Amino acid sequence: MPRLVARLVIATLLWAGAPWAAAAGTAFLVAAPDRGFLGNEEIRDQFDRFADRHAARLVFVTDARTTASIQSASEALAAEGASELVVLPLFLSRGEARFARLRAAIEASSALPVRWARPWGETYLAVEFLADRLAG
Repeated sequence: MPRLVARLVIATLLWAGAPWAAAAGTAFLVAAPDRGFLGNEEIRDQFDRFADRHAARLVFVTDARTTASIQSASEALAAEGASELVVLPLFLSRGEARFARLRAAIEASSALPVRWARPWGETYLAVEFLADRLAG
């Protein structure tokens, strides 16, 4: 079942990134809460498919190290020609503590102008997935 969740997350990323993907200079920062080694590997495997099509970096939100990871990712994307960063947060809610840490870290360290997509949990795909899980 976790692989299904990872695939749904990537489907959501592709959908969420679509409005910005055509803009020249747009790059993506996929930000996920740290889920431990196996959970992070599942996300990383699916992220690689997204990154094959888009200028993108993946950051796991943990602790104070998150700021350095975001700074490194945004600087690398800027060096590759990105002029704007779209954050695709793989969070269920804006109320999560690590989402607040993510927002603060991006405001403190992004080398590029930033736009935000909705957190994964606010997309209709996530809502349908959770409703199906509760129903059956």
